[in-house]
Amino acid sequence: MSDWSIGTPGKSARFVRDVSYRFRGTAHLYKVHPPVTARTGWHGNDAILQKTSFIVVSAVIVPAGLGPETYIFPSNDQGEAILIEMMGSQKGTLDIEQVLRDAGYTVSRSEK
Repeated sequence: MSDWSIGTPGKSARFVRDVSYRFRGTAHLYKVHPPVTARTGWHGNDAILQKTSFIVVSAVIVPAGLGPETYIFPSNDQGEAILIEMMGSQKGTLDIEQVLRDAGYTVSRSEK
């Protein structure tokens, strides 16, 4: 199970820019509401948590014949992903916006 929470009803993801140069395949940076929270490590028995308002969604053909997969990663505002895959990633598709919709986000390309 992922350490990233996906949020609650009323989630939105606004496209910020293409960040494919940082990844294999196609990758888009989104600003999300509400922010996502993650366990990024441990300090003794206590989880280290981090909040971010940005995610990267990366669509790639996985090598070794595993086929298409679209991953959701938390990131900073520059599109530098924290490589802990979020719940909502999907195998068998390269449709970034559909994966976000399936994860409960309303997707937009501009401020509302």
